[in-house]
Amino acid sequence: MTTTPQFPLPSELNPEDPASESSESNSAVASSGFASFGLPANLLEALERCGYQEPSPIQAAAIPELMLGRDLLGQAQTGTGKTAAFALPLLARLDIEARHPQVLVLAPTRELAIQVSEAFQRYASCTPGVHVLALYGGTDFRDQIQKLRRGVQVIVGTPGRVMDHMRQGTLDVSKLETLVLDEADEMLRMGFIDDVQWGWSNYQLSGKWCCFLPPCQMKSGGFANNIKSNRLRSPFAPAKLMLAAFANVLSVFPIIKNYLLCKGCLRPTAAVV
Repeated sequence: MTTTPQFPLPSELNPEDPASESSESNSAVASSGFASFGLPANLLEALERCGYQEPSPIQAAAIPELMLGRDLLGQAQTGTGKTAAFALPLLARLDIEARHPQVLVLAPTRELAIQVSEAFQRYASCTPGVHVLALYGGTDFRDQIQKLRRGVQVIVGTPGRVMDHMRQGTLDVSKLETLVLDEADEMLRMGFIDDVQWGWSNYQLSGKWCCFLPPCQMKSGGFANNIKSNRLRSPFAPAKLMLAAFANVLSVFPIIKNYLLCKGCLRPTAAVV
C-alpha cells in the first residue's frame, strides 16, 4: 500500500522563515488601534515600526475627521501626539504622483518645524515617493530652492521663511490642499498670524485648514476668540469642528526649564540653565 508523503510546512522546517515573520507583522498591523481609521497599510506599517499601538485621545478624535477632509480646531496638551493626529490623515490623502506642495504646516519656531518635518518623514518611511521639506531661517536659501524645484508634497516651515519663498516665487501654493497651523497660539502671540493672513489674501490659498493649540488657550479665550473676530477673517471662519482631547499619559516626557534672571542689565534677560 502506497502512502502519500506528508511534507512539513516551510514554517515548520524553519521557525525563522521570512514568510512567517511577514505574516506576524501583518497580523500586528491589522490589530493596531489605528487600523480602524482607514489608514493605508504602508502608514500602519510605519506606525508599527515606531511602536505605536493605540491612538491617543486627540488622535482618536482628529484622524477620522481629517480623513474626511473636514476643517477643525483642535486642542491638546503638548506631548499627547497631536503631530500624528494631523500628519497621518494628511499623508493618507496625498497624491504621491503629484510633485507639488499639497500640505503646508506652519510652526512658530525652527525647532518645532524640524521636529514636525522629522515626524512626517518617519510616518512616510514605508511610502515611497513622499517628499517632505522643512523651510526655516538660518539655512541656505538657494539649497531650499533646489529642493523645492525637485518637487515636494509636504512643507513644514516657519511663517517668515515660507512667506519669503512665496514672495520670491520659489514656492508655488496654488495647488495647496491643506494648511495646518501648529501651536497656533504661539503664532498669534509672536505676530505671525498677520503673515499667514497676507499669504492667504495675496495668493488665494485654497483647501482645508486645521489649527492645534494647548488647552489653556481655549479656556482663556485667546486664539479661539480671534478666530471668531475680524482679526482672522475668511478662511479663518469659526471652525466647523472644534475638538478637545486630554490625556493622563503623555507620549513624550515634558521639558522642564529653569531660568536665571540677571540683574544689572538695561533690559531684562533670561538664561536657560
